[in-house]
Amino acid sequence: MNTLERWRRVDEVLVACLDLDPAQRSAHLDLACEGDPALRLEVEALLAVDDRELPGLDAVTWGEPVAGLVPDGAIPEAPVPEIEEAEGPEHPKSPSLGLYRILKPIGEGGMGRVYLGRRSDGTYERDVAVKVLKEGMLGRETLGRFRNECRVLAQLEHPGIARLYDAGCTVSGLPFLVMEHIEGSPLDRHLERSPGDLRSRLRLMQGICRAVSHAHRHLIVHRDLKPSNILVTPEGRPKLLDFGIAKVLPGGGPDVADWTLGRSPMTPRYASPEQRRGDGVTTATDVYSLGLLAIEVARARFGAEPGDPRDLDDLPADLAAVLRKATAEDPTDRYPSAEQLAEEIERFLGGLPVLAREPSRGYRVRRFVGRHRGPVAAAATVFVLALAAAVVLAGLSLELARQRDRARVESAVSRQVTDFLVDLFAQTEPGRRGAAEPTASELLRRGADRVQTAFENRPEDAPVRAEVLTAIGRAYHELSHFDDALPVLDRALGVRRSSGAEGPDLAEALLRVAQTEYQRSDYDRAASLAREALAAIADLEGPHPLRARIHRCLGLVLTRRGHLDAAEGWLQAAADADRELFGERGEAYGMDRRALATLAFERRDAAAAEVHAAAALNALGSALGPDHPLALTALNDLTTALQNQGKLDRAVATYHDLLTRQRRVFGERHEIVATTLNNLGTTHYDLGDFAAAERAMRESLDLLEALGAGSSMIAASVANNLARALKESGRTDEAIPLYRRALAIARSRVEPDSPSLGSPLTFLGGALCSEGQVAEGEALLNEARDIYLAALGADHYRLDLLSATRSVCREKEGLVDEARALLAGALDDLVAHFGPEHRVVHKIRGHLERLGA
Repeated sequence: MNTLERWRRVDEVLVACLDLDPAQRSAHLDLACEGDPALRLEVEALLAVDDRELPGLDAVTWGEPVAGLVPDGAIPEAPVPEIEEAEGPEHPKSPSLGLYRILKPIGEGGMGRVYLGRRSDGTYERDVAVKVLKEGMLGRETLGRFRNECRVLAQLEHPGIARLYDAGCTVSGLPFLVMEHIEGSPLDRHLERSPGDLRSRLRLMQGICRAVSHAHRHLIVHRDLKPSNILVTPEGRPKLLDFGIAKVLPGGGPDVADWTLGRSPMTPRYASPEQRRGDGVTTATDVYSLGLLAIEVARARFGAEPGDPRDLDDLPADLAAVLRKATAEDPTDRYPSAEQLAEEIERFLGGLPVLAREPSRGYRVRRFVGRHRGPVAAAATVFVLALAAAVVLAGLSLELARQRDRARVESAVSRQVTDFLVDLFAQTEPGRRGAAEPTASELLRRGADRVQTAFENRPEDAPVRAEVLTAIGRAYHELSHFDDALPVLDRALGVRRSSGAEGPDLAEALLRVAQTEYQRSDYDRAASLAREALAAIADLEGPHPLRARIHRCLGLVLTRRGHLDAAEGWLQAAADADRELFGERGEAYGMDRRALATLAFERRDAAAAEVHAAAALNALGSALGPDHPLALTALNDLTTALQNQGKLDRAVATYHDLLTRQRRVFGERHEIVATTLNNLGTTHYDLGDFAAAERAMRESLDLLEALGAGSSMIAASVANNLARALKESGRTDEAIPLYRRALAIARSRVEPDSPSLGSPLTFLGGALCSEGQVAEGEALLNEARDIYLAALGADHYRLDLLSATRSVCREKEGLVDEARALLAGALDDLVAHFGPEHRVVHKIRGHLERLGA
């Protein structure tokens, strides 16, 4: 029996013993370990760790017991009988835990039992899973693990991780967790019933990796990844369970005692070598377990021993290399994160070279040819195009060298730039439009990584390095990958500064970073860099296109910060200069009018926004064509202006036209399409058609998930809007998790003091207050207030909206007079800002009337 087989046997016996009372374990060990005394010694050693009283640790506190268990005050130790009719109060014998009725048992593990429950306070109906610790498992260590699971789950908000709703203890002192109830099957059973093809199985594995990656970003290591801890829904989405033995790494949240002192609990079959040795664990520990799971998932065969490289010969060579790297004995030889393992699987699925293989030229060529299996004529065409592109790029690099008076080195630099760009060009995938964006992202990442070593580190090479970095950063920016663009553009700026650049060269580099920081909502740094750029070209006389672009950037930053009068001066100056330089049908002038439309939207002047958006559409359509992405963006602005003026039927029709055009230009699967679906949904929301709003927004959110953008700021906006539609439909219980998701995304994407956090904080705070969770709701509203005061000033209209939301908290506390005062105080300012007929104003007036004002 090899080591893995031995650990599997130990695991089977150990799990069986954990399910038994201590008095019953000896008899079971007599049978299970007959003829193998060493096995018994190993199991008993692990059981001793589980039962040990840990010195110096206080008893676990779970707060006040939950009263009101029916009929006898405790979850029955025996399984609850199946309840066939448990839909209402006419079944008084249905046991309950506070707000939750217990319907039936649905699972059992070493530490506890899991029951199907349903919230029973009459507010809404939602099935939940209630996990209750067994009476025989009330030792300090087991209680600690249960508490650990609660604290860990409270930090995690991801569609691939089962959510925690509530926690407490029964009147008899048994801790319980209330969690998301998931309809699904364990990973192994799901794939045994519906194996699908290799590609679909690996996509499923990617979803598991990304759920684990979310935990890793919160410095949480799961430590027990195995098929039974991963459910797969009927839609094929994985859900990660059981964080009972998870490890919170230093800096990963509230201090949690490590209840795994001594030999760590584990499932030996999927445990990493360092776990089996009792060494410290890192995120690489979970990567090892993911690798073992991936081996079984790739084969859709569970039960065979995983991990032995000799067993991988039946898999494609690249995939086998990936799995060997993931399951390397030394943690430093594995992928450093679950996300990188997911990305490596993506490279395999896309036919790209995987990082686990030696990057020889022959291997890269084979991968390239493998991705393009067309006729020989097509292959020859691609080769000719690549060669022609290389010649053109060589000519451009020579021209760049001449313009910078670099005659002495122009030949060498030209050759370096040409080799660099041709090597990247050879990795693209012509003819596969649908996969263009992921391929471009990978191409850009590789380019950014190679710039430092691709050119000799000489002063005369600095401008070339800066130009290449700037081009890569601009491409990221055009793909809306602003977090990826920023470090590359910062590097380009650093090269410019260190080489002594000044004037327009320095100003251009500063402006590129400022524009990216604006998109990332870091308005302070954006403004600082833009002003530095303006100072760098102070000596330029007359209208200048670079100065106009800086003016536009400053105007947009001031707009987002609420300094609208100052913003108008900068934006109008940009528009005047660009009209003089390029005329009213130029691209630059069109962008200026778009920025002025943004200002008008912020002022809630939809009529002015319509005028500016129409002018922008005319300019951009004339300069670039009616279906150019910038022209389509201007059309979106125009449609939004119609929506904001209450011309809702026209807006719906125009949004449908815009969707048709966008799908023609970008394809069905694009973030821009998702954004327009979201806007269409908000228009249906304004029409009061919440069902249509929900359909459009869910389609938008599903598309973002499919594109891997489920954690983007766009997804946060869609989740927030979908939550609003659900709340207006009377489904606040479904809305609150979406509000939480929107806020979690925003917190992970922007600085803690960014005004972009204000909206999700306000919406979630208001929803919680409306559900009676006033303490948490007030805390979020206070955080939003502090952000708005610091970033926007005391007179900004968003503070009035916040006061109107806060009135809900006061009303729930029975402080009706204070609620009326908050609404009345906000009303005058909001009438001045929105106008007397705006729906927000009507809503506040209606609320005041309901309160008897």
